[in-house]
Amino acid sequence: MEAHEILTIGELMRIRIGDNFIHTKLQELLPDSQFTVFHPTEKGLLVQLEIDEIYTFRFYRENGMYSFDARLLDQYLMGKIRLCLFQAVSSVVKVQRRRSYRLPIELDVKLWPLNAAGKLAVTQFKGKTVNLSEHGVLLTCPISLKPDTWAKVELKLSPTETMALHGRVLRCEEPMNWKDPYRVVILFTDSSEQQQSELRRFILRQQIAARKKK
Repeated sequence: MEAHEILTIGELMRIRIGDNFIHTKLQELLPDSQFTVFHPTEKGLLVQLEIDEIYTFRFYRENGMYSFDARLLDQYLMGKIRLCLFQAVSSVVKVQRRRSYRLPIELDVKLWPLNAAGKLAVTQFKGKTVNLSEHGVLLTCPISLKPDTWAKVELKLSPTETMALHGRVLRCEEPMNWKDPYRVVILFTDSSEQQQSELRRFILRQQIAARKKK
């Protein structure tokens, strides 16, 4: 599958720069597998990119995470917007499935929405998990979050242990009663192998404890 066959204008993506993946957004699809994105920033500063360098992009769908490579052709200013022109040099491949055990569990959660530039909202919101897997979480919270936006989630796994993860909002369900919270599904993105391993161990411990109670 080619990038132009699946990408859409406004697509939220992550670009790998060094050891990190940084948020950006697809601005335009052009002929010859070319496309433009907002110049990625980190902590409000433009990230340095090299012309002719090949970068890895990631984006997400309901059934998993996808990746492709693209070469940087140009960097320029359009009005007040800084853009980067890329050309896809590989096909799109699925690099992660989203099929994993979902543990029904209620944990305290703190939530910070992120804007397109990857900046955290100043206000934090409190919620509760409904279920949890190593790849994502269903939680309740007092605010509505738009699909394909990003958020930082802090899970309270125990009285002394918390885990902070970043994720993409897959969907947000309106409450039946206006007094009830929203139900939001967030897919974890760029979680480390250590964090995934810790979540797997936590979920396994909870499963074992639940079986012992039966």
